[in-house]
Amino acid sequence: MVPHSYDLTVFDHPVHVLPLGYIADSEGKAVQTIGDFRGGNRRGFILETKFRDFLNALHPQAVERDVPRPEQQLLVDMANKRLVALLPEGGALSELDDVVPVMRKDLVIDSDLGDGGYRVRVGGDKTIDLSDLAMRFALLVDSRRDLSTIAAAVREGLLEDASDREWATEAEKVTGRTLDQLLADAALELIASFRSAGAATLEPTD
Repeated sequence: MVPHSYDLTVFDHPVHVLPLGYIADSEGKAVQTIGDFRGGNRRGFILETKFRDFLNALHPQAVERDVPRPEQQLLVDMANKRLVALLPEGGALSELDDVVPVMRKDLVIDSDLGDGGYRVRVGGDKTIDLSDLAMRFALLVDSRRDLSTIAAAVREGLLEDASDREWATEAEKVTGRTLDQLLADAALELIASFRSAGAATLEPTD
């Protein structure tokens, strides 16, 4: 698969910035490691403090608007080095067909919250709450499939079941967002929750 190449036109619309890999201290320096999974191309980058702090502060569900031109160029450079991935707001997850969620801790469903989704225990200690749609994504994360493939499987599962199709149609009416946009919202929710609990990282396929 040829990885996506980014340029400044990605900022013609608001975007989500998704940090890839993980950051850890090594010999007094911050190192961002990406590709650390079976079949991945593992490599590390030493980060200046300002870049480490910038990456640590990113929130996948946040929408970055009116990004100054110097920061646009910085993010494009980071995206092309596979340190972050960029997803335009309202974009489909097919644009993330070169990003794989990789599990770092085990997940166990703690309780069913009804319409509120599920409470999930991460690594035996922390818990996160996931909506039903985000939980559908979580159940398909196997550290091999990319986000686009997982989204397609979730979408297919929804459309196969009559009650799920009815729910999706109603959700589109209530939210004013398409099913593909709702799937992207759920994926970003899952990514943010996984990141906060150290449950998984996003990794480039190249």
